[in-house]
Amino acid sequence: MPGATVGDVLRALVEAYPDARERLFDDTNLRIGLSVAVDGEMSAHSLAYPLRKDSELSIIPMIAGGAWPELPASAALNHVNSHQT
Repeated sequence: MPGATVGDVLRALVEAYPDARERLFDDTNLRIGLSVAVDGEMSAHSLAYPLRKDSELSIIPMIAGGAWPELPASAALNHVNSHQT
C-alpha cells in the first residue's frame, strides 16, 4: 500500500478493504490494543510517523496473558526462562 506515513497506509488499506475500518480505528485513532511496527521496530508510532518507500509496516494485536499481574513483564519472563530445561 502506498503512503508517506503510517496513517496514509492504514487509510489506503481501509479504502481498499472497508470492513477493516472497525478493526483498525476508533473514529480517527488506532484502536486500543493494536500496535504498529515499522521495519520490525515496535514502538508507539503515531499515525503521522513517516515511512520510506521500502518500509515494512506490521499491525500487531495485543495478546493477553503470560505475566503475573504483581510482576513486571520482564520479571515474569525471567522467572519462566529460569525454569526451562
